[in-house]
Amino acid sequence: MESAFTLLGISGTTSGASCEGKKLTLFTDPMPSESQLPVLQLGESIVLDRSTHAFLEAPVWDFSLGSEYEGYFLRYKRGLETSACHEFKPLFPGYHYVKLCNNPTNGEYTCVARGFIKVEGEMNKAPFAAVAQNSQKIFMGQAATLDMSASNDPEGDNLKFAWRLLDLPSHSSALAPKSEAAVQTFTPDVPGRYVLVGYAQDGYENHLRFLDEVKSTVVATVHSRIQGNAAPTIAMNRIPAQPIAGLPIRFDASTSTDPEGELLRLHSWYIAVKHPDGVYEYFDYQEDFGPGELRVGRTLQAGTYLAGVCLVDNAARTPELPEEANSCWEEEFDVIDP
Repeated sequence: MESAFTLLGISGTTSGASCEGKKLTLFTDPMPSESQLPVLQLGESIVLDRSTHAFLEAPVWDFSLGSEYEGYFLRYKRGLETSACHEFKPLFPGYHYVKLCNNPTNGEYTCVARGFIKVEGEMNKAPFAAVAQNSQKIFMGQAATLDMSASNDPEGDNLKFAWRLLDLPSHSSALAPKSEAAVQTFTPDVPGRYVLVGYAQDGYENHLRFLDEVKSTVVATVHSRIQGNAAPTIAMNRIPAQPIAGLPIRFDASTSTDPEGELLRLHSWYIAVKHPDGVYEYFDYQEDFGPGELRVGRTLQAGTYLAGVCLVDNAARTPELPEEANSCWEEEFDVIDP
């Protein structure tokens, strides 16, 4: 399985290569002195040559990085399959620890040779991402415009843009746009709330830019609604008014109303316990209520809790939109010992 770092696309760039050019010398033991290490400037490449290890059944490369030669190394790529000679172009400075390993289908993952590369230079700075509208409300059938054209890069690198869906309604199969353009469109397929994350990418994405990388992402929320469908008004009763530890507590929204008289149900139910430091810990969440289901019961221990829920008519409602705030309920309450 690929590491989380690899999935984020932070490994050094690699490509097929001939065996011509500067090569990395592999060794077993002892380690060479630091003065014997090949030195690259950031942006340069080196050839990884495994032709002298032709006996390996399933040869792969492992890559790690450290800030000191004889210090701690963090693996950022495992099990890279390549041709006999391979060009490796690191994207970040430091000491790159490269290992040649064997990864047979039925057998032990073992490494047989290794090498080090010292890479000098200044880390490429992350782009600054900007989105024209971070919250939009549209009607079903319309497309939301995701405009990141105001994004910029400190070094003037050419930018590409990517989007992924962070959250969407439970019955949606919508896909994030894929064009890489600064301005893209997103079309919801069911009513509800969609949360998308946008990325400004300069081709040097990696976790070693640390907090600098945070600037290169934005969040956009799209609320898709049925035109002409007004929001219901929630009426929530907690029974009993003073909950007792170990006894059932019922939350009942059956007296809620809808302007069009549509069948209602609960949506996005949650409960959190309040710790002594005032921080809430969410431990109960539910979305899949059936049509007409307006009651939920729980049994809780003594303590302070926060409960909340929104209603659904023809569209999931949210307190984020002012005209729909009355469709949601949230309340802190105490549960006492008998």
